[in-house]
Amino acid sequence: MPYRQHAFASLTRFTASGYLGLAVLLGGASHPDVFAHLVLQLIALGLLAIAVFSNRLHPLNASQSGFVLLLMIFSSWTVLQLVPLPGDVWSFLGGREIVKDGADLLGTSATFPISMTPERTLLALMGGLPPAAAFVWICRLGWSRTAPYVQWTIPTLGALSAGVGLAQVFSGPDSSLYFYQHTNDQLPVGIFSNPNHQATLCLMGLPFVATIAARLRRDVRYGDRDDTKIVLTATLGFANLLGILAVGSIAGYILLGPVLLLSAALVARGDAPWRRFAGGIILAGVAAAAITFAAATPTPDGPNRTSVQASEISRYQIWTRSSELMGDHAMVGSGLGSFRRVYAPYEDPSLVTSKYINHAHNDYIQIIIESGAPGLMVLCGALILWIVTAARNRSLLPSDEVWIKHAAAISIMVIVLHSIVDYPLRTPAIATIAAACLAIMVTPYRCPSSRPAA
Repeated sequence: MPYRQHAFASLTRFTASGYLGLAVLLGGASHPDVFAHLVLQLIALGLLAIAVFSNRLHPLNASQSGFVLLLMIFSSWTVLQLVPLPGDVWSFLGGREIVKDGADLLGTSATFPISMTPERTLLALMGGLPPAAAFVWICRLGWSRTAPYVQWTIPTLGALSAGVGLAQVFSGPDSSLYFYQHTNDQLPVGIFSNPNHQATLCLMGLPFVATIAARLRRDVRYGDRDDTKIVLTATLGFANLLGILAVGSIAGYILLGPVLLLSAALVARGDAPWRRFAGGIILAGVAAAAITFAAATPTPDGPNRTSVQASEISRYQIWTRSSELMGDHAMVGSGLGSFRRVYAPYEDPSLVTSKYINHAHNDYIQIIIESGAPGLMVLCGALILWIVTAARNRSLLPSDEVWIKHAAAISIMVIVLHSIVDYPLRTPAIATIAAACLAIMVTPYRCPSSRPAA
């Protein structure tokens, strides 16, 4: 291997894991933090630039290109939402009567973009850079430089966050260990501002712990015992499990059962007949339970403080009012990142307080509201590609690499189901981890490129 190629390979070997760690450290809140998020976005631009222009990286395959195409379509539509439209065209778009009436009172014929909050749409568009960079970077670096390290990175980040969470609780209600001013300051939220997102990261780590445990189990069977790795793996599994149980997320408790069952199947690596049917039954049961239980639970009101009142801030009430928003904005959307602003006029004025609803607590509903039919089509395309990719990976011959792909699919499943009752992908940390898992699913571990593997 030429020296320059070897140096490049060594330099890039841990970049994916390092960027995931930085994303979790700086991106634990959904509310835009100008400085922290800007740092992530600038680094993401650098990674994307290298990934696009470097000739030392692997080319994208069909599956990888499919997700990139969907990302480009969604980004292009978001940019179009910022383009000013003629008044006659804009006035026919739904959900804009208040703005139109105000313009008529002022006697102005100014043009307006589709987005009702252009500045927030621009911030949301920039917020997509970190997960996009993680996906493209891992795909182009290839399997050997990313997947074996990311497999350890995700549960390690979950364990570290769980450890921070326990330290927060033991330090008392006035602990200085909380990363964000607006947070649930009496819960072990770790490096996040929201307990649900802490549970999400730990849930995503468990399947990867299972793949590591399975490999260690096989090595012990063949007489190659590594006590250090065994202790480390057990510690990671226990810490992630403790992080889920301690944080008090109802969605985390609901998802824990199926994640543990599927992770146990990864450890066993058996072909028992029940595995052929368990997945569909588990997913259907979890989805029904999540909707039923979470709809009646209080949501974080204002900046993520849990209220015991369930009238105007229960998920059921939010979804009910959001259904009106969907009807008004289903065609073109209100603009990515605009939910908080467009939701407020639909609230009951007699019940409005200083507390506010910042998200729909159902990302599928919120995507339709903010991005309209184009966003819904991209979402459906992404879910279909995920399902097809997961099914294709199941048909591959069993190997350590294939089981890592299965673990990544389970982690994405956590996001897909949790998004029914929350907004995990609105948090840069979770979005970037999810993008990494998706990249692992579609990255071949035997690169078909003629370039020498580094």
